[in-house]
Amino acid sequence: MSVIAPLLERLQALKGLLAAPDAAEGASAALALACRELEAELGALTSHIELACSQLRDRSCSPDAEPGLCTLRSYAHAFRILHERTYLDAARELLAAGQAEAGLDLLAALLCSLPDSAPAHEILDSLAGAAPETARRAHSLSNACRLERLEVFGQRRMDYPFCIATDAANDALYVSDHRTAVIHRFDLASHQHSMLRGPWQGLMGLCLGPEGLLWACDYAGRALYGVDGQGQVQRRIGLDELLGGQEPFRRPEYLCASGGIMYLQTCTPERTGARLWSFDPADPTASLRRYAELPLSSPAGVHAAGGKIFAAGSLPATIAVLDAASGDVAALLRPPCREIYQIAGADDGLYVTHTEGGMLKLGPEGRLLYAVSFARVLGEPCQAQGLALDMAGGVRTLYLADGVGRCIRSFAV
Repeated sequence: MSVIAPLLERLQALKGLLAAPDAAEGASAALALACRELEAELGALTSHIELACSQLRDRSCSPDAEPGLCTLRSYAHAFRILHERTYLDAARELLAAGQAEAGLDLLAALLCSLPDSAPAHEILDSLAGAAPETARRAHSLSNACRLERLEVFGQRRMDYPFCIATDAANDALYVSDHRTAVIHRFDLASHQHSMLRGPWQGLMGLCLGPEGLLWACDYAGRALYGVDGQGQVQRRIGLDELLGGQEPFRRPEYLCASGGIMYLQTCTPERTGARLWSFDPADPTASLRRYAELPLSSPAGVHAAGGKIFAAGSLPATIAVLDAASGDVAALLRPPCREIYQIAGADDGLYVTHTEGGMLKLGPEGRLLYAVSFARVLGEPCQAQGLALDMAGGVRTLYLADGVGRCIRSFAV
């Protein structure tokens, strides 16, 4: 259990700062530093847990390590809940010292694990008369995590709903079923359901691309397919053909389209080594662009808009923000979750689903705006996987693929 020792030492240092009866003038800065270091230690602990569990699953470490792994996983999962008072006290100290953003960051981190923390919401409500930006963010953290539940459709018609794409022009929604290799099509007005079958073997990412074609990643068959609204295959791009022999055995996992360009995330057969590529589907091989290696593990989705590319890696949860023109990494975002499932982009930030059955809303700069626990919203278990946004009629609707309910859920957000 030595991995926990640095975390506990930092926690004690933080408590010491909080308990100081006459803190020095620089105490708030020291407190902010302690909080950041505490979060860094927690991140390191989480990475250690996931690596050890992966080794155990792959039988590359001794089975007798399992009890320790279970203890570590429970510790990391419950950390914020167990130390709620520490987070609250630190947030109060920072707010009192005029460091509003640092205080709100701590409250946001706490609400990821404890969305109904009454003391946290009391602090947020007390900021109504603060500076406009502070008040606006406090209001978002306090209230916006309540989603308005709308409809459920496609229940039990899918085995493993994985990725979602919307077609606003035809008022349709497409869902890839990874296990059955079927693309489900739903009419958004009537929810009329049809199934598109093709030569693909194991579907993952979907997106609506140029010329109105639905593009699908055939992970197992190592190819991309362009399909029309009737389910007829119009284009096939084999990965070997596209990459020209670069990095053989790679598999396509996620893709998106922006400005006539397709952005593709690939990985190795072990789902490691996420790599980002782009191409013009009119001339894929000639226009292929390979981006520099990114500090991402397994792919977790890609989104391009506003001259930026957002490429997500699942574990540890990381989103690389690239300048679309230069390909340079402008920022690395670290969402406060253990493992990302998928991302969806909006004009005011990103939505992120994660493996703990929830969703985060991040601002454009990566700051956490709010967190949602779907189990709390729905009153039942939910495996939040793929997601897509629809802006029809000026109403923002989120479509969520639920792997437990084997259905699509829609929410007003």
